[in-house]
Amino acid sequence: MAKKGLLALAMAMVLVAGLGAGCAAPAADDEFPSKPIQVVLFQSAGGGTDRMIRALAGTWGVYSDVSLRVVNMAGGGGTDGTLFVRDAEPDGYTLLGATSFVVTAPLFRPDLDMGLEKFRPLFNVTSAPLMLLVPKNSQFNTLQEFVAYAKTHPGELKYGSSGTGGDLHIGTELFASKAGVQLTHVPLEGGAEQLALMLGGHLDFNLGSFGTFLPSVKSGDVKCLAVVDTGRHASLPDTPTTIESGVDFLFPTWRGIMAPAGLSDERAAILEEIGKKCLEDAGLIAMIKNLGESPTYIAGQEYKDFVYGMREDVRPVVEAVLAAG
Repeated sequence: MAKKGLLALAMAMVLVAGLGAGCAAPAADDEFPSKPIQVVLFQSAGGGTDRMIRALAGTWGVYSDVSLRVVNMAGGGGTDGTLFVRDAEPDGYTLLGATSFVVTAPLFRPDLDMGLEKFRPLFNVTSAPLMLLVPKNSQFNTLQEFVAYAKTHPGELKYGSSGTGGDLHIGTELFASKAGVQLTHVPLEGGAEQLALMLGGHLDFNLGSFGTFLPSVKSGDVKCLAVVDTGRHASLPDTPTTIESGVDFLFPTWRGIMAPAGLSDERAAILEEIGKKCLEDAGLIAMIKNLGESPTYIAGQEYKDFVYGMREDVRPVVEAVLAAG
């Protein structure tokens, strides 16, 4: 009798287990996020965007059960990584480390079909002014000296950017227009390559980010002629602004996170909330500021309005560059 009772109990347990399997709550894979998220950078490793997004990734795991993995996918002047994310499944597991490149480049290359409509802006990470830079052995010590020489030697001085049609390309051409000079563009694959060529004296000039160039400026390996901002930067208090130096030139830069278009509102909200917590983290704030940039969290519709508004602001500049060949 005891044996029959044990057998019945065992059968009941098997039956309950079977029914439970059929009625169980969704498995972990059906929850979000349930596996590592990759954020693709269209720049090479070692540049400003790489440093900032890796800093974010280092804090991400504190506020999420999954990691944020950084993947550098430089190539095509920034288009390879951008197109990869454009074509990714909009499930929240493949994101784009975005800069104003995603605003300017599609205007320059509409044939690539990678405009803002192909992405969902999630949240901004940092903002920072740019710097006007020359190699340490350059003959120029002020922006006025640089502009005076460039005016009498049109096309002689070379500058690098992270890709044709990208933010630094368009930004430098805007500077050249404001300063009344003509410079020669050398398209590269990211800030790390720009820095290497500057250190080697192969570029005469560069518009660069604090995240990429500040350590080299402070060490004396690169000279900063001016900061592109309305006021002097705390990291370089003795360096004048472009306005002070006689060139009415401003060009804001930012770094953020975007997803392929089609990401659901629910998953977008989860990612935005994790990003918000990260950018309120004292350690990450200190790290970003130490690299010369400012933590700047903007999310959702506000972030979308910001990037779409910038597109309309730079459209005339891109059209002028295209018209000039």
